[in-house]
Amino acid sequence: MKNHRNGFQILGCSHDDRMVGIFYRKLYETFVEAIDAVDNGIPQYDGIPRYQMCGGLSGRVGHLNPHWNEVDPNPDERFQQAMELVGGEFESSVSYLANVWWPAREIVEKAIDEAPQVDKSGRILYISAGGVPWKEHFFELEEEKGLASRRMTYIIYEDSSSGTYRIQAIPNNRLSTFDNRLVFIHLFIPGIAWKLIDKDIPCL
Repeated sequence: MKNHRNGFQILGCSHDDRMVGIFYRKLYETFVEAIDAVDNGIPQYDGIPRYQMCGGLSGRVGHLNPHWNEVDPNPDERFQQAMELVGGEFESSVSYLANVWWPAREIVEKAIDEAPQVDKSGRILYISAGGVPWKEHFFELEEEKGLASRRMTYIIYEDSSSGTYRIQAIPNNRLSTFDNRLVFIHLFIPGIAWKLIDKDIPCL
């Protein structure tokens, strides 16, 4: 676990073992795994690619290799440049996960844990912070906590730009765009929306 803490040493922030494990897994998925795969010659997918990806980290590192027609290139200097490039990308990834991704996960986890307090069914989530990217975290946490059978259905969150609240149906899975677990009833009247839900969807 000691090696996993290097990212937090970069940030100089506090952490616990649970956070370290989750953080390390996510950092591997979003940063390290692709580099490992390229280094070991593992293709990203089967078949013939439709286009080339030249702007990725591996491609940019490759551009630092001495060119065939360069005169007296300095390999050590290029290696140092590559280290600085990868190091900067690594620190940027660590910073994003710690300062953006992890706080959002904590907010979504809190909403899941407190769902029974919002509605006795436990199937309605409330997020007070508007703009939180909740979908990825929701499906991961639902699986981790073994709550798929509860089939959480709606999420309520505040629209920080207007000061109003929005209700969104939870998709069937993280890749769904239009297929939701329970579609909205066709009419919502301010002040009696929840009465309509209680009447028309008693199973909620």
